[in-house]
Amino acid sequence: MKKLFILIIPFILWGCFLDREVVREYDYSYKGKFKRYKTYDIAKLDKNTHPNFSEYEGQLQEAIQKRMSFQRYKYNEKKPDLLVFYKVFPENFGFQGFDQPDIEHWMKRENEDEEYEPVDLSLKRGTLFISLYDVKNDNSIWQGYTSGVFGSPNINTEKSLARAVRIVFDQYRIFAENELDKIN
Repeated sequence: MKKLFILIIPFILWGCFLDREVVREYDYSYKGKFKRYKTYDIAKLDKNTHPNFSEYEGQLQEAIQKRMSFQRYKYNEKKPDLLVFYKVFPENFGFQGFDQPDIEHWMKRENEDEEYEPVDLSLKRGTLFISLYDVKNDNSIWQGYTSGVFGSPNINTEKSLARAVRIVFDQYRIFAENELDKIN
């Protein structure tokens, strides 16, 4: 009986994690001028589509602001370089992303003529989607997403929301140029 129990445990654990499969991806525009962006503002959205989203909106905005600050972007409501959009999707949905070179690798050569390779993705309910929009050039330049953020009643805590934002921004490893960096 003990051996049977030991054999069953991995399948039970696998089943627990099966529903929590998380997609972490990002796409970017080859027209992005990533080295030039220094300031941001968070876009003012109407209503998000996730039920009871308003109770999490402040926490998400705070987590986004902390992360942008960590990456040396300065908050600027009046004339930002980037607008940060975010949305939480309440249902599973299909999404077209792109298979692209790693963004840091692409930035070394900045080839705007690079080809986009479409990829169809299936994202689970509770997907957090964050997009960076170049205000001056009127162009979305980066979007990152992680699925299953709001999939469980136990996940909607300040800590888990901050973790979800971190998961998305861990894919955007670009720091704003700091004035001190120019001196050194």
